[in-house]
Amino acid sequence: MEENFLAFFGHLNIDVVMRVPSLPCRGSVNIQHHEENFGGTAGNFAVIASSLGVPFHLYSAVSQNSHGKFLEFLESRNIDTEHIHISGDYGPICYSATDGKDQVYYIYQGPMDEPFSKAVLNEDSEYSWIHLGTGPQNDYINVAENTKGKKVFDPGQEISYRYSRADIIRMASASSLWILNEHELSVASKILGVPEEQVIGMTPETIVTRGASGSTLYGPEGRTEIKSRKSRVVFDTIGAGDAYRAGFYLGIYRGLDAAHSCAVGSIVSGLAVQKPLREFKYTASDIFGVFESEAEDMIIPQKD
Repeated sequence: MEENFLAFFGHLNIDVVMRVPSLPCRGSVNIQHHEENFGGTAGNFAVIASSLGVPFHLYSAVSQNSHGKFLEFLESRNIDTEHIHISGDYGPICYSATDGKDQVYYIYQGPMDEPFSKAVLNEDSEYSWIHLGTGPQNDYINVAENTKGKKVFDPGQEISYRYSRADIIRMASASSLWILNEHELSVASKILGVPEEQVIGMTPETIVTRGASGSTLYGPEGRTEIKSRKSRVVFDTIGAGDAYRAGFYLGIYRGLDAAHSCAVGSIVSGLAVQKPLREFKYTASDIFGVFESEAEDMIIPQKD
């Protein structure tokens, strides 16, 4: 196993999930079910990636007061917590309302509002890949511009309130790959004041995820459409994108190209939505059993 294959930066949230029949624009709605889970972009990724055998180090910041049991849970799954910075009195915590297909999020950042990389990332650390997800943008820009390895720019929904035009340009300029969904692509286009096609061209490769419609890989060889893998049963789509990323890195770690790694991501994501993420038990062998029979039908090169 490659010790320094991937450094994954992102949130470890306590997720307070409220299941509702529909997401209202205003007024009140009855909560059908209420639960607290261990989540966040990094937390969701870690659960899936550890099951798949992807080697990674987790980089995040949490409060011991709120996250003691979360840290114990990660350790029980043999997930290394050495690079998680402990700071502050509380957080991060995310409140989400979901109707099973779409979500609205409210987040209290806590220690994730402060730079933490210098406390946990050694100056001589060198990774093949550094995934910079949700978190403090100035800290992440510093990591992107001053560390070796392929950088992945993946700010998620935080692009709308953390990143300025200058921030996006600096991060994209230092990155090998940008991952965003259709809404985030639209937001980036508005912040930058350029067409979406120009946003996509800011990094050597870009992945745009499109939920049930699949994903699109843009790169030197053009555009490639990746079909989603339909699931007969959908428990919830929360964390589906994080599962996709875990599958993508499984493909990269096993030596696949970007398009085939995206197909692995679709397979993992399709399986992950069937149950709560913490119940994900599939192994790499399970995934590649599906991959060998379905991958080529999922990958559709486009002639632009």
